[in-house]
Formats: sequence, C-alpha cells, structure tokens
Amino acid sequence: MTRQKLLRQLLTTGVAVTATLTLSAPVLAEDADTIDMVTGPQCDVVFGVNDKALNDSQIVFMGGDGTGVTALGVEYPGHDIEAMDIDANNVLYGASGDDVTNGKPGFLYKINKQTAALTDIGKLCVDEADGISFNLMDNTLWGWGQDQGLFHITRGVDGELDLSTCQIVLTGPDEIEDLTWDNEGEILYGVGNVFDGDHDASNDSNKARAIVAYTPATSDIQQICRAEMEPITSEIEGIEMQPDGSLMFTYHDENRVSIYGYIDPSSCMLYSGLDEPNPTKFTDIEALACCVDKGSDLPWTYQKDYVGDATGFDAVEIYGMAVKIEGGVMTVAINANMGPGGTSNFSGLSSDIINKIADGHIGFSDLVLDFSGTKYAVKFATDNDSSVTSTGLYANVTLKDVTAENAGFASFMAYNNAIGGNGDLGALALQNDYFSWYAARRVPMSIKTGTKVGDITPLSASDLTGLNFAGNGISGGTYTFGFSFQMTEEMDGDFLAYFFTECINDGMAIKIEVPPSC
Repeated sequence: MTRQKLLRQLLTTGVAVTATLTLSAPVLAEDADTIDMVTGPQCDVVFGVNDKALNDSQIVFMGGDGTGVTALGVEYPGHDIEAMDIDANNVLYGASGDDVTNGKPGFLYKINKQTAALTDIGKLCVDEADGISFNLMDNTLWGWGQDQGLFHITRGVDGELDLSTCQIVLTGPDEIEDLTWDNEGEILYGVGNVFDGDHDASNDSNKARAIVAYTPATSDIQQICRAEMEPITSEIEGIEMQPDGSLMFTYHDENRVSIYGYIDPSSCMLYSGLDEPNPTKFTDIEALACCVDKGSDLPWTYQKDYVGDATGFDAVEIYGMAVKIEGGVMTVAINANMGPGGTSNFSGLSSDIINKIADGHIGFSDLVLDFSGTKYAVKFATDNDSSVTSTGLYANVTLKDVTAENAGFASFMAYNNAIGGNGDLGALALQNDYFSWYAARRVPMSIKTGTKVGDITPLSASDLTGLNFAGNGISGGTYTFGFSFQMTEEMDGDFLAYFFTECINDGMAIKIEVPPSC
C-alpha cells in the first residue's frame, strides 16, 4: 500500500496506520502567489523554552522580533521541556522529552502565561515529544515523538484534551524538531533533519533545516524550500506560524538574537531576522509559541447541569448553559424546559404548593456574576420577582431571596433532602463553600437594589451563532435562548455565574476562566 493510500485510510477511518515518513527530494514552490508578508514579526509576544545544560528548562518570553528575552517564573531543573504551543483558547502548553530527572518523560503540561507555573496534564503516547502544534480549526493537538512519529489527540465533551485518544498516526525514522499548523488548519509544517547518508542523529552534519509540509486533504508529504534553506548551517529547533502565514524559526545554541528569520512557505521568500548579539544567557530556545493579544475574548464555554434534580417539577428543569465573550460583549445561552418568560404550568405539584405561589407564576431568578467578590446581576427574565423592573445589566447590586413567594425550598439542605442528594448546581456541588447550606430564605438570587449600567439583547436559538449544546452533552430542554450585553471595563478576570428557578427546584453555576492576554 502506498504512503498516500495509508494516510487516506487514516483520514477517512480515524484508525491508526503504520506508515513511514522519509524526507524526499526537495519540492520548490513554482508560480506560487506570494502572500503579502515576510516583512518581519507579527506576534505580540513570543513564548519559548530555553534549554540549559541537558534538561533544565526555563520558560521565557520575548518581543515578536526575538529581542528582550526575559525569564518567566522559575527554572525547572530536570523537566526537559522540548515542545510548546498555544491553543485556540489562548492557553499555553508544553511537552517534555526523555532526558528528565523528574520521572515524567513525554508528559504534557499547561503553562501559566503570567507566572510559568506548570500544571501536569498527563502522559502522552510517546516517550519524547520533539514538537507540538494545535490545529486551530478544531483545537486538536498534534505532535512528533522522537523515533515514534506523528501523534494526534482530540478533546472530550468537556472541551479538555483527552489523553486517552492519543495515538501515533504516522511513523518514520526521521527526526522532526518542531511542528506548526498553518492558520487555516490545512497544512502541518515540520522542520526535519537533513541526513547525509545515514540516520545517526548524533552526526553533526545531520542538521534540522528541511521544512516538511503535510497536507491531510491530499495525503501529501513534501519537502519545501530546500534550496533556500540549504545555506543555513545551524540546526533549526523551533518553527512557528505567524498570523500572516509566514514561518518564524530559531537556531539551536545560537549567540545571536533568538529568532533568526522568517520564511514564506508558499513562495520560499526568506526574510532575515536581527543579526546582532544576544545580550542574554538564553541562547538555546527549543520551541516557540506565537501569542496574538486577543484581549479577554473567550469561545463558547459550556457547563452541563444534572438532569432530574427538579424534584419532579419538570417544567423548571435546567439542562445547561454556555458563555462566550467577544470584543467585550458577553453572550449567555441557556437550555431549559422554560423560556425567559417563566411558567404557570404547575403539573406535578400539589394544590397546597400551588396555592402558596403568590402570583401564580414561577420565573428564573436574575443571573449573578461574581468577579472575585464584586458582583453584577443581569435581569433577563421578562417576568420574575426581582425588585427592578427593566431588563439589563446592573452594578452595585444587593441581592435577595425570593423562594418564599414562590413556594420554594427554605434552604439548600431542604432541597437536597427532597432529591435524595442526587443533583448538583452545574459547576458547584449542592453542598459547597459558596452558598449557605442551612440558612433559611437566604439565597442571593435576585436583585434587591442596583444601578443599571447597560441593556441586554434577547437572543433566540437561531441568533446564538456557533453554539453547540448537543456536541457538549447538553440536550433535552424545550427552550434554547440567550442574551448578550456589553461588559463594563471593571468586569475583568475569572468569574462565577449562577441563576436559579425562583423556587430553587433547580439552578446552576458556571465557572469562567478568562484566558489571559499576552
């Protein structure tokens, strides 16, 4: 079976196959449309990892032109972090090689972009990760394992990388030092060793300076720009795609500015970086990650609610919610058995309970947004017992409980007893450190006082562009609806958002971690 047929089988069936990647004769771009680029740096910040001695790793950041290399956080002795990239959510990841002393070869980490703190995600399906890259179209992770090949990892329904899906999809004897996807998610570029008649990676003549282009749609693997790269005698250890479609690259053990140059992979036009001494001690940048400042934008982030915890009152069952932030506008989507207008359908409730519902109607509480203790609230329900009458975003809020006038449970403990402990509040357990477990009629759920600071835009299901509840395990609600509003400048950082039905027969919370900017 030919290599192309093997790859085509892989792409159509999703089954791992064994194939061999060998760098073939160079293929140069002919009659290529030169994109309007190769003018230099395009990234706001470039993250990298400096390799000290054999395996001591120091996370660094620098300007888009490679200048101003600065240590970020502490050095990690024995971690041997060899690979790095930023995903579609603007989260920085790193992966380790096999020269570790911490017992974690081939491990994946999240890296805090403000402090360089490492969060251990787990073991990859390779023992030494040479390079990793996210396809920004589906946010899956691809990487190269030394002497093992190309691996691929998908995401679970929670949006996190599922390391159990890690599989090697292409094997080969050649060494790929680093990988990067193009901005359209169509071509995966790698920089590979040029072998002079053998495959001895320790041979000094085996320098990584061949750019490999893998196009999944055509199962095509080619060397590109070999003639243009041939004069380069140093080993390239890191490559990274820029927003304009050019590749930036860095040398191994280089005493000049860390980013040597940029190349247009479609035309092979080469642009030299700054050829000046590197005044820092960080001269061996192993990997690069281009960060483009997206502000505080956040893609759709989902939270599923426990289904069946509405105490038999199905009309108020909540299934899940999602939040998106784009250009300072927050959009909230809800899937539930009642819409923003609430319900007067009390099927399943006794007449004694129905008679205690003051206005013969139950609605949603207001949505409370807690930014580390500074609270805002959104009145989105068209008919509820909030003390304010106009829908919108409110600041300087005080909150009140409205369970009594809605024949609701007096406390979370009472609610828990009614459902036999089988339920949750989405991102929070029923018994948690945020809400009082015993306090009667003390749920901070609806606006008592506040200052209106903005209007909301009601949204139907068809208005919620890009929303995919079903693909994230949320389905079953009769209504899908939402609303959007302009955030204030003070609404910054991570936050907790929650809402209830006014009887607290159901409710949910979502924790939002806003990706830090560069």
